[in-house]
Amino acid sequence: MELFVTAGAVVIAFGYAFYIRAILSGNADLTEKSLMAVVADWLAENGAKSQPKVWFFYYLSLLLEATYLYGAYRAHDNPAFQVLTSAVIGVEAYTFSRLHQRIWQFFHGRVTLGEVFLWRAERISALALFAHAMIVLLYPLASRL
Repeated sequence: MELFVTAGAVVIAFGYAFYIRAILSGNADLTEKSLMAVVADWLAENGAKSQPKVWFFYYLSLLLEATYLYGAYRAHDNPAFQVLTSAVIGVEAYTFSRLHQRIWQFFHGRVTLGEVFLWRAERISALALFAHAMIVLLYPLASRL
């Protein structure tokens, strides 16, 4: 279980590193605008076929993050770490539920693509998940000191 959680933390740390750097340097909006341009082009290119793909990737992301966080909670018997993991789960649950609502609204013509992502919540979510992953990676080193 610990190996799976560590592998997940490595993927999260590397996957989010560029976005975290942009957030911390105050340039997150440029990264987000670039992402939105890519998403807009992809949606335009795929047309109606994009909706099931968007939902597939949404649920895949949800499953992967939930599995990682559940595994992290179960793999570490430290109560402080479990409280931290529970807090990250809460942040992710909020972010995913709001994103689900916004995607549904987008595909029903109620919001524009630019309104799908709530960037402040996405930044908080990214920072929380990245910090959690770094703690997972550094905890074994710190416990040996």
